[in-house]
Amino acid sequence: MSLLDIERTPFNPFDAEVMADPYPYFRWMRENDPVHMVDALGMPLITRAEDVEGALRDVKTFSSVGWMELMFGDYLVVPEVKFLLSLDPPEHTRLRRLANTAFTRTMVANLETTMVRIVDECMATMAESEAPDIVRDVAIPLPIKVIAEMTGVDPDMHADFARWGTLIVDAINANVSGEVPYEGFNDDVADAITNLRAYYFGLVEDRRRAPRNDLATALVQASDEGNKLNEFEVVSLLNFSVNAGFETTGKLIGNLLLALFQHPDQFRAVREDRSLIPAAVQEGLRYDSPALFLPRRLTRDHVVAGTPMDEGFCLVSFASANHDPAKFPDHPEEFDIFRDTKGHVAFGLGPHFCLGAHLAPRETELVLDGVLRWFSKIDHDPDGVQRDPTFFLRGLKSLPVSVRPA
Repeated sequence: MSLLDIERTPFNPFDAEVMADPYPYFRWMRENDPVHMVDALGMPLITRAEDVEGALRDVKTFSSVGWMELMFGDYLVVPEVKFLLSLDPPEHTRLRRLANTAFTRTMVANLETTMVRIVDECMATMAESEAPDIVRDVAIPLPIKVIAEMTGVDPDMHADFARWGTLIVDAINANVSGEVPYEGFNDDVADAITNLRAYYFGLVEDRRRAPRNDLATALVQASDEGNKLNEFEVVSLLNFSVNAGFETTGKLIGNLLLALFQHPDQFRAVREDRSLIPAAVQEGLRYDSPALFLPRRLTRDHVVAGTPMDEGFCLVSFASANHDPAKFPDHPEEFDIFRDTKGHVAFGLGPHFCLGAHLAPRETELVLDGVLRWFSKIDHDPDGVQRDPTFFLRGLKSLPVSVRPA
């Protein structure tokens, strides 16, 4: 689509064309309307890297309070307390400090053996499948198994958690768009919330009686020391950890592998030199970020890029910032694993910098390494690629491949 066509076409994040490729729209906005009113959401969208970074750092002006409730509506799993991502300092600081004890480089290193085992299980599934699919066989099951192992969720619950988590993300789309995907959807989401709550509260009680070496135990023990966390806060943090730990990581895995399939010369370079794997993952994060944008609430009238903005909710686009030539001057719209990706904001910035910023890339690195170890040849079916119909997270619903075992 040409920039002229985009100028005549309203940006609607629910449109299939936009979901397929939002980046030409972001480019037009950065060049012509850097604070663009998205009529479909009733909010202005900030698109330039400098302005996005400024908004993420200025938490007094661009507050996080209320945006999760705005997005989820009645679909909140733990409505009794504020979600971690929906708090500002100092309340946010207290909860974040507890969560930081789990999402550390040491924690990721301790999970290394487990992650390699899970990667190999997924690769074996693809090798044995008559119709292998990266999303179905790897991007969905692997992150949920890893985060479940870390948090303490029982292995026989992995499939349930993946299904419930997907329903919760779909619920955000339904709440914001006002359209439910099928009859009985609300009942399914209500059941998912009921089941998640029951499991989490049971898990908390179990870890109080019989501690283990997992996140659930760490949070329970923190809640018992000077009443730092109440039971609802423990459950909310567990729910946050599980959802954040698998949804965006799965989308990163799918997006990166699709980009490599579409750039076979760079895929070949990675196969010939595995030391390029971390750089490829970072470029995947920059080039096709799992998070397109997230809301913030302006606490006062404010001017951004010369545009007056009224108090109230707005959107900041991580994905657009990562394609801004002012930040990445060397053809940012192109996938290039050899570029310097320092400064990308795929994980956000400031107090809400993503807790999984160490875990998600390492999982994805191990997946890419597993693909190269297990298969001497792997390619995708372009006609079979399907986008996940989410308006604020960018990922795949299906990525069918053909494989030849090594």
